[in-house]
Amino acid sequence: MCFLPLVPFAGCGLVEESDVDRVHEARARLEEAYNSRDVAALVTILTDDVVFLPPGAPAMVGRDNVVAMHQASFRQSADRYTSALDHSSSEIIVAGDWAVDRGTYVATITPADGGEASAYDHKYIYIWARQGDGSYKLRRAIANPTPS
Repeated sequence: MCFLPLVPFAGCGLVEESDVDRVHEARARLEEAYNSRDVAALVTILTDDVVFLPPGAPAMVGRDNVVAMHQASFRQSADRYTSALDHSSSEIIVAGDWAVDRGTYVATITPADGGEASAYDHKYIYIWARQGDGSYKLRRAIANPTPS
């Protein structure tokens, strides 16, 4: 687990551990929504103007487009395979109402017919926006495969 002590940032005040914890919680909710194919939960984690930059695909702009893409993907793959993400954060930098989360994740694809699972390593940067209630929502996401 990544911890960031109270650190002053120029012009941004102090970063509290609770902010870092909240980013970890938000990423865990994102991972759980994806892994359980829960589109309703996914909607609650994204800002209206979220931008996804997935590997090898065009940018997806706006929550409606990101959710529609995931919904279609979940529906098309439901009887063919399951997929799961497992994130590992390397650092979280909080500045004001923004948090940058850098790390890696493994995407594991398991065929529904019982075939052998395949794992794919990726690196990511997520930019989180603090909400009025102190929680974080995903505003920007970029991911790329990690070379073997």
